Amino acid sequence: MLYLMASNFADRLLGYISEAEFFASAGLDEIFIAATIWRGIYFMGIGSTIFLFQNRVTILQQAAEMQQAASNAEVQKSKLALELANARNAYLQAQINPHFMLSSLSYIYDHTRKSAPTVAQTVHYLSKLLRYALSSERGPEKINISEEIEQVENLLKITRIKKHNSYVQFNCEPGCNKVQIIPFVLLSLVENMLKHGDLSNPAIPGSISVFRQEENLIIETKNLKSDGINDTGLHTGLLNIQQRLAHVYGNLASISYFSEGQFFRTTVRIPFESYLPLQIPSSI
Repeated sequence: MLYLMASNFADRLLGYISEAEFFASAGLDEIFIAATIWRGIYFMGIGSTIFLFQNRVTILQQAAEMQQAASNAEVQKSKLALELANARNAYLQAQINPHFMLSSLSYIYDHTRKSAPTVAQTVHYLSKLLRYALSSERGPEKINISEEIEQVENLLKITRIKKHNSYVQFNCEPGCNKVQIIPFVLLSLVENMLKHGDLSNPAIPGSISVFRQEENLIIETKNLKSDGINDTGLHTGLLNIQQRLAHVYGNLASISYFSEGQFFRTTVRIPFESYLPLQIPSSI
């Protein structure tokens, strides 16, 4: 449109020039002057047209990008809403499944308590372990180590019911049963020892020791290594402990494990922190 207007203006100007006497008296060539003016207006029109076209393209591109961004945001919002719904579903299912299992264990215990007391005892200890696992998953980041010691004793009782010749010594230094730790450190160490160690020799039993060393709490396990048993997954639980210690304590905690002749030894070192139960203020 701008180019057509400029072209029409140039035609009118050319007609005026051809009739003017000023240029003739000045001795100028009318055709030269007209051509110069025409070229100027022509290129100005072309340049303006290109500029406006490019500007229009830029605006359209920006509008398309904004529309695409809005569309992506809407898709992301829908995706997050779906993930939230799935998470809520999984959370509800995670609540239902363990309670169903606990109810089943309670049923088995009630119906075997008289007819099969050994089975009932195993189910009883197993239900305690499961309840502890559920409460730890939804509970505070750190707990009193005495809670974990109680579950270690339940795990040892189950092991001795299954294998009468399992020999394990557990020693906790006085004052260390009121220390706070993250859940499943002590229990995982003991489970790893029961699964992969040789605990059949009463003269060389497996050992679990909890004691204080300066400003650190030390947890050590030592056991005979099993011969001829596949140790696949031996370090999986230990690596899990290592990652969880690093996440909570950073460089203040560590775990080491190594073979020492016929023995396998693990050592966990964490800061010694006295357990302070949560104080709930009384209502006035």
